[in-house]
Amino acid sequence: MATLIKDLESLEQKILEVRLAQKEFELFTQEKVDEIFKAASLAANRARMESLNEEYLKAKDLLYALGEAYIGIYYFNIESGNILITRQGDDMKALFSAHTKYEDMLDDYIRNWVHPDDRAMVRNFAAIDNIREVLREEGQSMFCEYMRVFDSGYKWVRMVFQATKCINGRPVAVIMAYKDIHDERETELRHKRELREALISAKL
Repeated sequence: MATLIKDLESLEQKILEVRLAQKEFELFTQEKVDEIFKAASLAANRARMESLNEEYLKAKDLLYALGEAYIGIYYFNIESGNILITRQGDDMKALFSAHTKYEDMLDDYIRNWVHPDDRAMVRNFAAIDNIREVLREEGQSMFCEYMRVFDSGYKWVRMVFQATKCINGRPVAVIMAYKDIHDERETELRHKRELREALISAKL
């Protein structure tokens, strides 16, 4: 808490206190100095994690509302780059246990899980700059669909981002979720194929 200096006497007293504190600090051993800075660093980290957890708890209702339809649900703090796991499939545990930062995880995921034909699209879609460009208000969402590794083959999935916290039109935290849409997409493609074939037959 700041103290207002109202007169010269008070200013001189504060200067004296600072000088005495400086002399005391100069007598500290290097081990004591390291201990002080380590404690300060730990306190700052705890404060950041407490803030992240507070934001996560605020978004918890939304996370559970996504329901069982999503195979992976993650809370992503854009400012810190930290990720909290809410739900994930067994096949993704190794990926997220290896990374705690979003961009590291994304690079690994695209390189090893996304179909080669879709990698550039997913990278552009999931880039932090793109998320900030598209999501300007809390509740706004965006998604893309692509092929992802499942077992020994590929399946269609939908990646969704939804803003849960924005400050001055800038997203601070988002929900990131994955949904298996393979059967849905295959049905859609089959219907389109059947319609195309029917139209070709009608012209014969």
